[in-house]
Amino acid sequence: MQKNRAIVIHRWLMVMIGVLALFAGTLVYLIDRPPEETYFVIKSLPQLSLHDKLPPVFGKAGNVLPDFAHPFAFSLITAGLFAKTRSGAFMICLFWFCVNTAFELGQHYKSFAVSLVPRWFDTILLLENCKDFFRNGSFDPFDLLAILTGSLAAGFVAARVFKPKN
Repeated sequence: MQKNRAIVIHRWLMVMIGVLALFAGTLVYLIDRPPEETYFVIKSLPQLSLHDKLPPVFGKAGNVLPDFAHPFAFSLITAGLFAKTRSGAFMICLFWFCVNTAFELGQHYKSFAVSLVPRWFDTILLLENCKDFFRNGSFDPFDLLAILTGSLAAGFVAARVFKPKN
């Protein structure tokens, strides 16, 4: 009973670490990047942008921090909520690695990526930005490294939570 309680606590800790990582990634967009360059800021939170009000906080790390934070955070949140085993948690990390990598590569192969986006995405909030994300985004191999690192870091955290049974 005590062991099950500890697992539940650790799983919720994973979720909370993931939420904090998303928050850190969001701060990059709110502080260091101009609001017109970030879809969710210009569409819903332009008044929260601190871009011209504070000096840059994240420096060069801000270029890749969101690419680390996305797979790290989404992997931990998803694994914390749904994984039952260590291998399940690793599959979740692999899934988010693949999703983030596909989006980064889509910024490199713009025409191909845009051609894959269905027209009905244009009518759905958040999804209507997919084509512009690929058209206007910029591919960076360091982003791929950050995605890999974020995914591996999430896998490491999950491995600590989902220890093999003795």
